[in-house]
Amino acid sequence: DRRSAMAHTAPVRAVDATTYEVTSCADDGSPGTLRYVIDNAVGDGDTADLSNLSCSTITLATGEIVIPQNNFTLYSSVEHPVTIDAHGASRVIEHDGSGVLGLVRINLANGYFKYNSGSATAKGGCVLSNGSIGMTTSSVSACQAVNINGQAEGGAIYTLGDLNALTSS
Repeated sequence: DRRSAMAHTAPVRAVDATTYEVTSCADDGSPGTLRYVIDNAVGDGDTADLSNLSCSTITLATGEIVIPQNNFTLYSSVEHPVTIDAHGASRVIEHDGSGVLGLVRINLANGYFKYNSGSATAKGGCVLSNGSIGMTTSSVSACQAVNINGQAEGGAIYTLGDLNALTSS
């Protein structure tokens, strides 16, 4: 049963969870941008809703997006899936929380993480998560984790927890 397989990694929706609307396609941290929403979301289980953006792609200009919340969801509607593109300049997302990063109709593209260490491992070209990841109708593409002098793991995704992908690639 798919529901029971997804149940343990579905984003946690706390009673005080809030949905914040992302209204700007810019990546400068100004009000309405995805970075601003994440930086100002304080509840566990909050959601960033990208459904009403005027663009279909957010191009990262200032490096990876860091999500410190334990449980956080990036959501877009069926009518308006959104791509977050790092243009090969950085990883797309670093999830520092220990809960679930939810991706619903969100596509991540062109992430790149380069490390230069013989004793450490480069992890997660598009996504690095200290928790789990739940993806629904989402994709991760054209990502690389590179280590010049050592190992690399998770060219697209590296997670310490579970990865559940439902109708995702």
